[in-house]
Amino acid sequence: MSKHKRTFNHGDKETRYRTACERLGSDNPHCLLGHKASPHALQLHHVAEQEFDDETVILCSNHHDPVSDAQKDHPRKIPDCTNPLEPIGHMSLGLGEMVAVILEDQPDHPLREFLTYLRWRLQEIGTRLIEMARARPNETFGGVS
Repeated sequence: MSKHKRTFNHGDKETRYRTACERLGSDNPHCLLGHKASPHALQLHHVAEQEFDDETVILCSNHHDPVSDAQKDHPRKIPDCTNPLEPIGHMSLGLGEMVAVILEDQPDHPLREFLTYLRWRLQEIGTRLIEMARARPNETFGGVS
């Protein structure tokens, strides 16, 4: 082991800020669920999980952590499935998890009743779509898989 400490040059504050903005793909990044945070505290989140869809949204770590943790309870990938209902189902489940975080973060939200209903429906729809994909893993619709 070397006795010499490494020194890292991370650049000046403006360079670090620009680098964070580039990583997030935005000149003015902010948490989609409402928290204003430094770009250094923001993360890209795969709404449907990365193995199902490349789409990302920006979340602060306070929101990203519980949403990502909740995704660990979602159904696992169906082996060799090409049915497009599977990724759509996971997108619906992921959106439902983001609504759940809003509900937890803002217990007195004026639209609480609607958001509770929306979360429930997104979860139900996502679960049904994944079940349909599991029943017919190689189904395609209009030539699209």
